Amino acid sequence: MPTMNPKQLAEMLRARARSLSSGVAQDALRERVLVLFQQDILSNFEGSHDPDGNPWRPLKKPRADGSKKPLIRTGKLRDSFTLLTNRVKATGAFSTALLRSDVPYAIFHQRGTRTIPARRFIGAGKRLKIKLNTAMAEWLADWIKGDVLAGGG
Repeated sequence: MPTMNPKQLAEMLRARARSLSSGVAQDALRERVLVLFQQDILSNFEGSHDPDGNPWRPLKKPRADGSKKPLIRTGKLRDSFTLLTNRVKATGAFSTALLRSDVPYAIFHQRGTRTIPARRFIGAGKRLKIKLNTAMAEWLADWIKGDVLAGGG
């Protein structure tokens, strides 16, 4: 990036800020954040721990097949998380983005019940927060350089 005086920098930042009004520039960040959440959920299942790294309560007894990993009998719950986005027709930008599971019993394992211990797999633990902060900083740097609208970031 060439050297700029304060007036040129202010004008460049104003132009970048105007670019955010369409929402297109935010899509890269929004999608990256959702992907990081999805990856974190998969990591929690793989490591049998909550988003903060605390181990899940073990099964009372191993399954018939000898497996001892909680919440992974068939992998249906682990593999059920999808990214959903809704785009605005006029701009093509995301208006909403959502990470969801269509498995009805997911909430019971996430929060627990009287008979099922909570085994949290969704949440922003320290590890994920660091990744999110890094992704946002990288996106902001790309946005300032103008790479976000050019397809970077």
